[in-house]
Amino acid sequence: MNFELMRAGYLPVIIQVDERQKYYEVLDHAGVHNDYAWLIDMVASLEITTLEEYLKLV
Repeated sequence: MNFELMRAGYLPVIIQVDERQKYYEVLDHAGVHNDYAWLIDMVASLEITTLEEYLKLV
């Protein structure tokens, strides 16, 4: 996933251990129901968090 994000010009995201189960559930839902809305929301939220952390460092 991070490779695809970076290829599209986004930062890589980190899925914390406590978020990992939710990520797997959202990923499973996307695959089973062909509904990627939850996955997109989760990745977008992680991307925002990563960008905020990056901007703090800069």
